[in-house]
Amino acid sequence: MIEIHIYGYLKKKFDENAQLSENTTITIQSNKEENFLGLLKRLELSTENIGDCFLNHKIISDVKSTFIHDKSRIAIFSRGMQLIDGGLYLKNYPQK
Repeated sequence: MIEIHIYGYLKKKFDENAQLSENTTITIQSNKEENFLGLLKRLELSTENIGDCFLNHKIISDVKSTFIHDKSRIAIFSRGMQLIDGGLYLKNYPQK
């Protein structure tokens, strides 16, 4: 199983009643040999709508070479959400 935490406006895709102050968490089965891009496709999320993402508390900088394993914890932030460091976006990583 993979634990996925969704933040920002992306939460509405998974929980229509989600409030901005809440964290939406979903769990799904892991797929053998699935990279992060494959996980996004399975969740029907586009990299254009995604901001910072984390795998087990470490930022994901390459969606194709980051592989998801069973018992992983994922955090997905919507594009436009600014984190403490000012935000990094998958599409433009690293951004300065």
